[in-house]
Amino acid sequence: LIPGTHALVGMDVLFVSMDWPKGDNMEEVYEEMDEVGSGANRILTWAGMGTPRQFYLEVVSKIDGTNYEAELEDRVITCYRVEKEGGFLGIGGETVREPVLKVVFPEGEEPEIPEEPRDEEFIELLAGELTQH
Repeated sequence: LIPGTHALVGMDVLFVSMDWPKGDNMEEVYEEMDEVGSGANRILTWAGMGTPRQFYLEVVSKIDGTNYEAELEDRVITCYRVEKEGGFLGIGGETVREPVLKVVFPEGEEPEIPEEPRDEEFIELLAGELTQH
């Protein structure tokens, strides 16, 4: 580190600050860490805490009641935005599923999020939900 800087390691993110938050309020420190880290990092941290099935069930519970859904196939979780197009008063419409995020669990390795699909709006929504207990 550069002299006069501080470092905090947590949630798989190295946080370096020239202006360390004043006082002993750790909430401020964690909020600043969240700003530096991304929603994708938070998702990967949660995904790495258990099995693909455990994380899948967590994701499904967090997106229940939204226009998103998830499926687990082999060691890959795919999240979709679900919209109904066409039809009249809900009759005869077509359901369209657009992939918004994949979380891949390679055997014996840390989870990964490929570049595509990667919808930042969904990532931030899911990351925000994963912080709530």
